[in-house]
Amino acid sequence: MKKDLVFNNLRETILSGYFRPGENLSEREIADTLGVSRTPVREAFQQLEKEGLVIYTPKKGVAIPSFSSQQLIDLYSVREYMEGLSSRLLAEKEDKSFVEEMRENVRLAAKEDDVKKQARINGHFHHLMADNSENPYLISIFQNLHSKISLIRSTSLSHQDRLKTNLKEHLQICDAIESGDPDLAEQVARAHIRSSMKSALSVIEKDSQIHRLQIDYEAKKE
Repeated sequence: MKKDLVFNNLRETILSGYFRPGENLSEREIADTLGVSRTPVREAFQQLEKEGLVIYTPKKGVAIPSFSSQQLIDLYSVREYMEGLSSRLLAEKEDKSFVEEMRENVRLAAKEDDVKKQARINGHFHHLMADNSENPYLISIFQNLHSKISLIRSTSLSHQDRLKTNLKEHLQICDAIESGDPDLAEQVARAHIRSSMKSALSVIEKDSQIHRLQIDYEAKKE
């Protein structure tokens, strides 16, 4: 059904990290892009709101949920340990043929200089890490956090030279895993997540400052 196709398309796009937290979603623009009427898009928004992937605010419309600094810190604290364990488990594996797929992901991402497009590719890199750990409990935790992590991904990558730095760090993770040194692999992966968190926090703080200035400006106009 058309509404299911629209829902799945939008859901995948959001979970790829294509949109930034707080970004408004235009019903008309999405309908035009997908070549459908606005009705299935409106229905998709309602389903996505139930999953917590979008929020509806009267007079403002539909947007991607925002995160406070503390919420982001809490999420990335868990993610740091999760990704560190994943990297450690991968380094301990004898067969490391999966590393070439991870490197190919980095090469593919390097061809993109658009934040939203690279965010989509970036997300797959971390999927590869979790899936190849072959630890069902780790994979389950990753899947549970996936939507929240994805919502923040574009925020982190939009910070200054984060696109290039992120690619460099992904290659360092590949090298550490391939070296077969579990301690090094865990250390590099956790450092990568801390770096991502700092970038996301910087963007959130900057956006908050801009928002406060806009409120002050509007107050003075009145």
